[in-house]
Amino acid sequence: MRLGRFRFTLAAAAVGLVGVSAAPVQAGDTLRLHGSTTVTNAIIKPHKAAIAHRSGLTLKVFPNGSHRGLRDLVQGRAAAAMISAPLKVVAGALNKEAPGTVKIDGYTAHRVAAQRVTFVVHRGNPVTSLDRAALRRVLTGEVSRWSAVGGADVPIRIVTETPGGGVRALTESKLLDGGTIRGAVTTIGNAAQIPGEVARHPNTIGLVSQAHTLAPDTKRVKLNEPIRQPLFIVTSQPPSAKVQRLLDAVAAVAGGGA
Repeated sequence: MRLGRFRFTLAAAAVGLVGVSAAPVQAGDTLRLHGSTTVTNAIIKPHKAAIAHRSGLTLKVFPNGSHRGLRDLVQGRAAAAMISAPLKVVAGALNKEAPGTVKIDGYTAHRVAAQRVTFVVHRGNPVTSLDRAALRRVLTGEVSRWSAVGGADVPIRIVTETPGGGVRALTESKLLDGGTIRGAVTTIGNAAQIPGEVARHPNTIGLVSQAHTLAPDTKRVKLNEPIRQPLFIVTSQPPSAKVQRLLDAVAAVAGGGA
């Protein structure tokens, strides 16, 4: 198996989200929130003004992936982490790649919403639906050509985020029983860029969250049994007063974990 590497710079992904609170925001009320692009797209960006207003915080949000966000929290570079898979799943994926990277004792995952894992293909691909069994065979490399699942007789290329990313970690946990995605795999550091990669390479299937925007000339494949994706904000236990203000504001605007 050969893993392609798609290089990109995360610095451009850093986003500062600033809202207006009921009272003037002080310099000490800035909070760094790192992690999942899914949580960013599904909750933080759409509700940034309301979260800032309710919490009185200036949020500095860095959508650098669930695994990086969790690592930043544990290493003290973030006040809280956004993850798009259960805490044990993300930590397990990180430690699988590099044993001992994170220890989650003393940290709590607060569920704030839910999405679905989706699978994106090129609009010209005749495949419109897959069952879990067929998808599992694709992601394990057992099936390597689209013709085996109703498509053209061309190789299947898989594009996914790096190991430890929320969508990938959850898919490997739920669909592959903790195994690893195999086959002709290309990894991308930022999951939000995956639809664009699918648009450029018609034989590709990409793993993204429901919250990620599709690129032109791409479509989502229907699954007979959807994969639910819980979204969390991870904090130390107990959270600081400032972080608790963030949690309360997110719960108020996001509905508290659908």
